[in-house]
Amino acid sequence: MRLFLKVSEIGIMTKKVLLTAVVLAGFTIAASAQTISGTVVDDSGEAAIGATIRLADDLNIGTATDLEGKFTINASEGQVLVISYVGFAQKEVAAKNGMRIQLDPTVGKVDEVVVQGMR
Repeated sequence: MRLFLKVSEIGIMTKKVLLTAVVLAGFTIAASAQTISGTVVDDSGEAAIGATIRLADDLNIGTATDLEGKFTINASEGQVLVISYVGFAQKEVAAKNGMRIQLDPTVGKVDEVVVQGMR
């Protein structure tokens, strides 16, 4: 019976342990994200068609609402979502499956309109 391992055997064991750790970490990360679905409506309760929903901490992950104002996005519950829609104030909410988000209109006044004609 040997009590000591050769250097080459230690290297192989270390690689196996690191690979196992990376695989387990990947499963943990994959398990934490889930599909969050919800609906975005305007101030009168009508579907906000084409509103954009993205993760506050990752601008590369986002989606848009369909014709009924519904959306799905891969996020963890509690993660902050940013919702944008033309004519309405941007809103940040915590992700929760089955959520309903009502947007508030932006209140503003147009000071000046410039029309240019071209021939």
